[in-house]
Amino acid sequence: MCAVFILVFISLCYYNFLSINILERKLQTLIQTTVDVTKRFHGFYINADSKHYDEGVHFEKIDNGELGIIVKSSGDIHQLNNGMSQLKNEIEEIIGSDLLWTVAVIEKANAAGEVTHFLPLREAYISLDESRHSRNSWISRTIAGESIDKSYRIFNENNVRLTEPYYEKGSSEYIRSILYPVYIDKEIQAIIIVDFKNALIETCINKYNKENHTTLALTDVNHVFSYRFSLPHSITKEKNYISWNFSNIIIQALLFTIIIIIIINVVISFYRKTWKDYYYDSMTGFYRRDHYEPKLNKMTHASVIICDIDHFKSINDTYGHDVGDMVIHEVTKRIRKSIRDTDIAIRWGGEEFVIILPKMKCNDLIHKSEHIRKSVSFGKINEISVTISLGCTHQNPGENIISTLKRADKALYQSKSLGRNKTTFL
Repeated sequence: MCAVFILVFISLCYYNFLSINILERKLQTLIQTTVDVTKRFHGFYINADSKHYDEGVHFEKIDNGELGIIVKSSGDIHQLNNGMSQLKNEIEEIIGSDLLWTVAVIEKANAAGEVTHFLPLREAYISLDESRHSRNSWISRTIAGESIDKSYRIFNENNVRLTEPYYEKGSSEYIRSILYPVYIDKEIQAIIIVDFKNALIETCINKYNKENHTTLALTDVNHVFSYRFSLPHSITKEKNYISWNFSNIIIQALLFTIIIIIIINVVISFYRKTWKDYYYDSMTGFYRRDHYEPKLNKMTHASVIICDIDHFKSINDTYGHDVGDMVIHEVTKRIRKSIRDTDIAIRWGGEEFVIILPKMKCNDLIHKSEHIRKSVSFGKINEISVTISLGCTHQNPGENIISTLKRADKALYQSKSLGRNKTTFL
């Protein structure tokens, strides 16, 4: 069992180690797919129609919620209702509606100020906006905080950003943001923002564990069982690690070991039962004749004993077949105790048995036959005195075993003719 446990434990550790890279790629793909969907909003934004809005907070009803618009200064504003609604729907399909927090667009509407579109517009955003003294606080703060270039340069480094987790005041949520800048005439015009709960990463890991039976977990501690992973578009020096839970693997290994041991025992028990039923006679425990007789032709230098229960028909007729079966069972039990483990006992007929004894001298064969005869006759069986008659012989050089058996059978016939309960050697 210890060997099975060690093997299972090592296998689980290796399996978890290999799974870390797979999980990292899944996390990276999840973020990149969300970024790719966000990028598609760029074309919608630059081609959107405009509508006049007065300064203040406005709400627009859409299919999947209410779009909030904070206008700093009256003017013509991009109509982003349908596009943001579609963007929200597509991202929810990727990460789940319960993990998407906010879809937003911050844009430079005119020289007087900026416009922010929130889906949904939370009370915390209104309070935060009112507390800012600079009219360009949203975009300026985002550009400065995330090192996004104000001007577009050909072949510049990617300006898409994935922020570190941050605590959002007012909502008490830990959030990550994907920031996608929109450049028009080489100058930043707007930033598309997708906020999602930081729990997205852990949720993805838990889902992977459930689907793949791993014990991986997110940690910020580097140790021997951890692996540092990266997320696309992140420029910060976050120390994110994926590790496997050592104690959970031990528990898993114990459970798997128990299951494997149970399965092995069931298979062995089934095999033994099937094997025993196929090779052995159920009543006597001797080999079945139909199984073993074809193998006898390969034997050489064998000694053979054929024995038969005396007056067995009379026992059956007098006491019934149940008692007769009991007699056979006990006789064969006594025979088994009288021979070696290397000797081969076969139930040849109803009450007739063949014993093959390899490498046995003539005198030893006779003594063995007599020992078998005496062990059977010693002590009654179900208050019945039971005896056997035996015939024994050696296989001659070059002789077929079938001929040897015929000679042993002839010797058995002589034992019966001489009054039974005797041993005859030919």
